[in-house]
Amino acid sequence: MTLNHTQPESLDPLLAFLAARRLIDFGAYSPAMLRRRLQLRLRMLSLPDLSAYQAYLGEHPEEIDRLLEVLSITVSHFFRNGLPFALLRERIIPALIAAAGSEGVRIWCAGCGQGEEAYSLAILVYDYCQQEGISPPVMILATDIDREAVRRAQRGWYRAEALDEVGKRFLDRYFTVDGDGYQLAAAVRALVTFAHHDLTCGTAPQAGIFSDYQLICCRNVLIYFKRERGSLVQQQLAAQLRPGGWLVLGEAETIAPALGDSLGEVAPGSHIFRKEGSHD
Repeated sequence: MTLNHTQPESLDPLLAFLAARRLIDFGAYSPAMLRRRLQLRLRMLSLPDLSAYQAYLGEHPEEIDRLLEVLSITVSHFFRNGLPFALLRERIIPALIAAAGSEGVRIWCAGCGQGEEAYSLAILVYDYCQQEGISPPVMILATDIDREAVRRAQRGWYRAEALDEVGKRFLDRYFTVDGDGYQLAAAVRALVTFAHHDLTCGTAPQAGIFSDYQLICCRNVLIYFKRERGSLVQQQLAAQLRPGGWLVLGEAETIAPALGDSLGEVAPGSHIFRKEGSHD
């Protein structure tokens, strides 16, 4: 029930099968990561190899949804790894809103999983606007390759472990106990639009309408791509970012060499980068 490590079975037939069935291209992802996750599924189903698994998929089409959940990176929690969120709260969001004017605030959370990061941003934006007594137009677009994760995110309901890093003030103000979990306030949820989008497709999400984002977050997603594709996706994200806008990466991710002259880190170790130039 293990993959052959001396001559690994080709992933191509299985990836082609998924591309044909769901129009999702996992060819850009790290083969090592895909193999690790597939091996877990093989063990669970007591299947000997990928060929047997692909045959199983053909006989049990409902397994495709489970496989997509396994291959997609959807595990997170609110305010994960606090430094970037502290900088966003104290420096970047106030500056972003002050410069927004009548056109409002446009944020893209790429690879949003089940919505924890997008809603964390929404809480910070909403809370700041409440404190300042202002109400600029706000659009936070949150996208992910996993349609089921997007569906769950739209509910805004989470188990307690997802809220471990939520401070008491935010917890009391923006969450209510609901069964064995917590429901996020409707006013915060209303700031976020969720949509399906594949980062490797090379185009901006159609649901965003705009391509001139002031803030783009793509954290702990690109590390799972092949190096060349990860660099290309970063460049595509940067192209969707307005001059003077911010790009937020994960703690294990670095800026692509091709962007080193146009995106500078705002604080050492923050993994938040600002695009050169200004936008009137």
